[in-house]
Amino acid sequence: MENIPQFSSSLTLSGLSWDIAAIFFVAILIFLFGLTSGRDRLLALLLSLYAASTIASTSPQVLSVFVEYGIRVSSFTKLEVFIVLFLLLSFLLSGKIFLNIFQFSAEGLKSLWQVIVLSLLIAGLFISLFLQFLPYNTLAISSGVAYIFRDGLAPFLWAAVPVLFLIFLRVEGE
Repeated sequence: MENIPQFSSSLTLSGLSWDIAAIFFVAILIFLFGLTSGRDRLLALLLSLYAASTIASTSPQVLSVFVEYGIRVSSFTKLEVFIVLFLLLSFLLSGKIFLNIFQFSAEGLKSLWQVIVLSLLIAGLFISLFLQFLPYNTLAISSGVAYIFRDGLAPFLWAAVPVLFLIFLRVEGE
């Protein structure tokens, strides 16, 4: 207990590395989006992330056609495709069209803690996907961030846990 005041006084924003600050920014942004937009838009956002990552991961085959015709393709193209598709799909799927077409019921997402957890899982998935599509060695990220979001089993876990969480909510609601 005596060390708590010393520890809290040593916490400053100036000690944060750029990658940790960016992660906090994205997490807070998606968290606020989740709180203000509601469960349906959060589910549309999650679906947009999965769809954009799937399409962007297959983009090298499509981009090879451009290379054959002499069109220059950047090493950041996969990342750019991912971000553009994510933004476009988020916009398209967040409206009533998504709800009317799929008739998706989100009964299990009614309480605040569930929206908070889902928001944080979506933020983690976005950061993980962003770092996966970013060409290695273009930005120096800390080993902790790489371990949590990009290396080893982390990408699989960030992709699977939101789905498992939704399944848990569905089972809990029945």
